[in-house]
Amino acid sequence: MSVEDTSVLASPTIDALQKLVRNSEFSSKAVRVTALLALDHPEAEKILLSILENREIEIDISSLSLCVNALSILILERADAQLFDHLYRAVSNHPDAASQLLPILCSNLVSSIRIGFHTRLVDALERACQTPKDFRILNDLKWQLCALSIIEKPRASWKALIHRIHTHRDTFLEGLLVTLAMQYPLPNFPITQWNSIERPLTLIDQNQIKDFLKSTVFITTPVFKNLQL
Repeated sequence: MSVEDTSVLASPTIDALQKLVRNSEFSSKAVRVTALLALDHPEAEKILLSILENREIEIDISSLSLCVNALSILILERADAQLFDHLYRAVSNHPDAASQLLPILCSNLVSSIRIGFHTRLVDALERACQTPKDFRILNDLKWQLCALSIIEKPRASWKALIHRIHTHRDTFLEGLLVTLAMQYPLPNFPITQWNSIERPLTLIDQNQIKDFLKSTVFITTPVFKNLQL
C-alpha cells in the first residue's frame, strides 16, 4: 500500500478504531494498525493511551508492549515531556501489567536524558525497581539506575540508591555502585584505607607511621629500561 493510500484510509480507519475502543472490543491486530497510524496521527496516539488506561479492554501483554513502544518513539522524536508523564502514569497504574511494562518503558527511554528528561527517567527506574518479579529484569534495572547515577550524578537518585542499600541490604546494588564508581577495594581492607587515612601523617608519631605503612599495600608500576621495539 502506497503512502497516498494510507493517508486516504487513515481517517475512516481511525474512526473505526475509536468505535472499537468505546465498545471495549480491541484486538491485537487493531493495536498494530493503531501503532502504525500513531506516528503521523494524534488521534491514533490518543487511542493507544486509551488502551493502556481502559481496564475493560482485555488485551495481551504483547499488544500492550507495542503501545508502549510506539508512544516511546513519539516521546523521543518530539521531546514530548507531557506525553512522557502521561505514558508513565498509564503504565505505572496498570493493575495487571505494570511490572512487565515499566521495564520496557525504561529501556525504551534510556536516551531521553539527552533531551532533558533525566529526572523523569530516574523516577521511572526507581518505580520500576519496586515491581518486577524476575530477578534478571530487576538486576538490569539496577544496572541502568546505577550507570545513570554515576554518569549524571543526580542527588535524588543517589539518595534513593543509598536508601535501598541500607534498607534492603542489597549487596548486588552496592557492588554495582562500587564498580561503576571505579573503586576496587581489596578483600579485608578497612574502608579508611580505600582512598585516604583517618589523620594526616604529620600528626602521627614515627612508630605509628611505620605500623601504618606495614598495613598498607602500595601498587607500583614497573619501569622497563632500554626497552626496544
